[in-house]
Amino acid sequence: MDSMGKKDFAVFQLCYFLEKRKMESGQDNYLTDRSFVDIAAYWSVKRRPYDPFEREEDLVTLCREEAKKYDLHIYLPFGLIPFQSDGYRSEKIEFNRIIDQKIMHFLESWDLERIILDSPEQSERVTKVINWVISRS
Repeated sequence: MDSMGKKDFAVFQLCYFLEKRKMESGQDNYLTDRSFVDIAAYWSVKRRPYDPFEREEDLVTLCREEAKKYDLHIYLPFGLIPFQSDGYRSEKIEFNRIIDQKIMHFLESWDLERIILDSPEQSERVTKVINWVISRS
């Protein structure tokens, strides 16, 4: 992400949104690592004037509509576990913190069903998710 130019970033986010929406259309009972909340967060923080939308809110609004289709959002706060570069996400720690804050903002302001995995222990995080699933069965 750090190496993407302004136009490349906008094109990537739009293409990713469209492909993700197409892939998830009509799907049920699956997990995804990057939700529409993530797309909205990156878009609203890093967006540049190279998008075909007249206003920033247009893509964010579409992401909100798609995000509301999920049964649950699992939120793992940035910094809870040590950051490891994956060759995709930005390696700029402050940028990742800003994205994290924006993700939490959207989860709260869109009133999305969510659990916060606030333990550094993987077994505790897994238990929290399993308990949520069991409580909904």
